[in-house]
Amino acid sequence: MLEVKPLESLEECVAYESFWKKLVESMSYPSPFVHPEWVLTAMKANKHKWQPYILLIKDKGEATGILPLYKNMQNTSIVELGFAGDCYYPDPLGLCCTVENRKDCINIFRDYLYGNHKWDILRLKWLLHDEAMEWKNSSAIIKNTAIAPYISLHGTFQEYLSKFKKRKIYFATRKVKKFEKSNGEYFSTRSTEKCRELLERLFFLHKNRSVERGIVSTFCGEEIISFHNKMLDNSENIYVHWLTLNSEIIAVLYGFLFQGRFFYYQISHDIKHGSLSPGVVLLYKAIEQCCKMGIQEFNLLQGDEAYKWKWTKDSRSLYMVTMYNRTLSGTILKQKEKTRLIAKKLYVFLKNIRNKNNINSS
Repeated sequence: MLEVKPLESLEECVAYESFWKKLVESMSYPSPFVHPEWVLTAMKANKHKWQPYILLIKDKGEATGILPLYKNMQNTSIVELGFAGDCYYPDPLGLCCTVENRKDCINIFRDYLYGNHKWDILRLKWLLHDEAMEWKNSSAIIKNTAIAPYISLHGTFQEYLSKFKKRKIYFATRKVKKFEKSNGEYFSTRSTEKCRELLERLFFLHKNRSVERGIVSTFCGEEIISFHNKMLDNSENIYVHWLTLNSEIIAVLYGFLFQGRFFYYQISHDIKHGSLSPGVVLLYKAIEQCCKMGIQEFNLLQGDEAYKWKWTKDSRSLYMVTMYNRTLSGTILKQKEKTRLIAKKLYVFLKNIRNKNNINSS
């Protein structure tokens, strides 16, 4: 008989870690960002703000599905649920189970949640299209929230390059040759000790580059630094690429190697060596290295920044599913959202009428 068991402490979550890992690996698109390494590290890093609310489906004592949620404890008037670790902009996220069991698991979790009055609003961020549509029902709101470019790597690096027009890929090959002639070198590693040194350098380079560009980055601050350093202690999936110039580290690319895919997470370079285009060179060399390793996909993660489209034409849409419970607070929140959407549509409608009238009067 299927039953849902909520895990509401880190100790309970750790007890099911081996089952959890197997379920992540069985997903239609296995993601390191719903793996217990990521989720439990995020939970520990935010224990003053979040309470674990990992929902587990058991069938005859065996785990068949896990939904890694948290309760936001910062708002005392509203109980909000979401994917644990979603604040660090990972993707994709999703339900940990086989694709064959996913629809049944979603129905079971939905029935359980609506029968449980300990929450008001549930936001599931960064879902892939197929899963988002399976969550859809009369009471759920599905919204397309981001785009995630990716590079399909089936074959050699030269076969990948051959997909581009010669003039288009020349921008990269020319810069790589220039970099190598300048005594530049490329390296990659999974060593925790070396990754820690490189991560420290990445934060330093990223901070300098953010200041130079006058932007406020989400990859800055003591809490973010602490979280990613804890990931180094807990994860076997971290993989880092870097460039040196005369033995000095001038560019770092940090990501996760998981189930035949590389998940690009963050990149930065030394602004004083910008003339050598280290960002372009490092991406080129990292993609080449992934091809050599037999990696099937280079996932550029969410964000449609212009530079990503120089490397691929492929992308996936990411969705957010929002559900409201039948509690008083949930009902009020749902009505507020409906009112906001109606007001937005009315504003667009009136704006179009004004524009049309202006055109006619001129």
